[in-house]
Order: sequence, then structure tokens, then C-alpha cells
Amino acid sequence: EDEAHSDFIALRSMLIRTNLNDLRDVTHNIHYENYRYKKLSHSTSSNTTGSDSAKAGSNKSLQSNMFTVQTYSRSRGS
Repeated sequence: EDEAHSDFIALRSMLIRTNLNDLRDVTHNIHYENYRYKKLSHSTSSNTTGSDSAKAGSNKSLQSNMFTVQTYSRSRGS
């Protein structure tokens, strides 16, 4: 890849620099939160100890968290 013959290196560097913060935001806010939601919902559904009201509160918190992630993804156009 010779810079004298191709602008690919400069274009790639510019795209990475301009979109790096968005990539970080999406990685944390969407992918990590989805992973966290799945793990927490699996652990609460397989957990047979504890009161029903504690489970209901935990599920409500998870649903609220998932709503936030979905809202963020819609606002970002993902």
C-alpha cells in the first residue's frame, strides 16, 4: 500500500479516527448491555431461591435496562 499511488491508508485512518467514539459507545451501550441483560435474566430465571417479590423487582429492573438499550439503539439508527 503505497501512499503515493493510493489514498486508501489516509481514508482508512480518517474513518477510524472519526468513528472510534461511536464504536466505543455502541460496543458498551448495546453489545455489553445486551450481554449483561441475557446473563442476568438467565441467572434470575434459573434461581429458585428467594421471594417472588424479589424476583419480580429484579425482572422489572432488567426490563427497564433493556428498554434503555433498545431506545439508545433506535436513537443511533442501529
